[in-house]
Amino acid sequence: MANQGRLGHQDYRSIPTGSKQVTIYLEMKDAASPFQPKTGLAFNTAGIVLSYSKKRGNRVAITPADIATPNSA
Repeated sequence: MANQGRLGHQDYRSIPTGSKQVTIYLEMKDAASPFQPKTGLAFNTAGIVLSYSKKRGNRVAITPADIATPNSA
């Protein structure tokens, strides 16, 4: 079955070095409701923690920010 453009927990997307203003859409899941997307999240949701890592690299924190549209960052 095709991936249909969704990133899974083991999927990787290459982003060229020096890229700026990259938007990646994610679908969050809640362990309490398996297979259901998590809704109601915002940049200031209590307890939200975001990070990324390069292959075989350490995790790097991402500071959540409020933006109007994906193009406005």
